[in-house]
Amino acid sequence: MERPVWCGYTLRSPEQIAGFFEGLEPVEPGVVPCPQWRPDDAVDTPVDIDAFGGVGRKR
Repeated sequence: MERPVWCGYTLRSPEQIAGFFEGLEPVEPGVVPCPQWRPDDAVDTPVDIDAFGGVGRKR
């Protein structure tokens, strides 16, 4: 019999992820689905997925 395995990840909302950027200047477009985070639009954006990310800049 196989035992369940804990993968070690935590699901978070976009608002919770944005909290990790406190004290940083968010870079546009902010916290968005990962395929939408492109500084330039040189590549076609794939369909939305439930993986969010962003970039923050320390001044």
